[in-house]
Amino acid sequence: MRMSRILLCFFIFVIGSSLFGQSDEILDKLYEQENAQTLYASLVVLQASGDLPSDADIDDARIFLEGQKWGEAVLSDEEFITVGSFSLLVMESFKLPHGLMYNLLPIKRYALKEMLYQEYILGNPYPNDVMSSFNAIYVLSSLPVSEEMNLNYVDEE
Repeated sequence: MRMSRILLCFFIFVIGSSLFGQSDEILDKLYEQENAQTLYASLVVLQASGDLPSDADIDDARIFLEGQKWGEAVLSDEEFITVGSFSLLVMESFKLPHGLMYNLLPIKRYALKEMLYQEYILGNPYPNDVMSSFNAIYVLSSLPVSEEMNLNYVDEE
């Protein structure tokens, strides 16, 4: 009886690990390099914002970004995402509140200014600086989650 419980627990652990391993795998790919790769950073942001499901891959992220007016600016960063592109991605994905200049010109420069003003990004980076993997995850962990700011993230009942 005890052996069957051990086997059952092991089976549940193995199945559970394989089901939830995708998100760990994506974060591992993001952390493989010091600088954040454009498509992996985009995938993590789009999944966190609810724009893509948790089982999406980088091809889904590329297709989603190609369908967005602002997505082309993010995809213009070839291998590594810049701080400006990451700011634009986060601002648009999470539908963060913004000021007049970003409202008039939703571009990387003003997205970064909004992220700095809200203190989601610390320091004094330039829009063309490359975003580190650590800072990308830090930014995502510092975003407030509320129904008003991100309707896609909060489940409606």
